[in-house]
Amino acid sequence: MSEYITKVKMECAEYQISKGEYRNYEISGILGYKKTD
Repeated sequence: MSEYITKVKMECAEYQISKGEYRNYEISGILGYKKTD
């Protein structure tokens, strides 16, 4: 199940990057990935 979710998130990220409206860090935030220090 988690592999499917990851695949869908990566497809969404690819689409958003191709549109060029958001920066990579913005897309990762939209998809639920948080920056860790």
